[in-house]
Amino acid sequence: REEKRIRHPKKWVSMARDVRGYCEQNEPSYKDFFQSRYDMCEEWRDACKRLGISKDTYYAMRADVLRMGELYAVYRGAVAPMDCRI
Repeated sequence: REEKRIRHPKKWVSMARDVRGYCEQNEPSYKDFFQSRYDMCEEWRDACKRLGISKDTYYAMRADVLRMGELYAVYRGAVAPMDCRI
């Protein structure tokens, strides 16, 4: 099994904290999504049912959160801008 190491773990923790904070303060629906996906580790079907959203909405929100994470990762210096798909 190949072992991978995270470079700059403190920057990644800061990035995750930034994304969570943004979701909690600015996007109420994303706050619930974030908790469902990353805190509770719910399957998408269960999350959709609990949140009252469609599969398409779930995956659109997931993509938004991942893009937000990439932006914060660049901001924190965890990744180079050219390594992002943004």
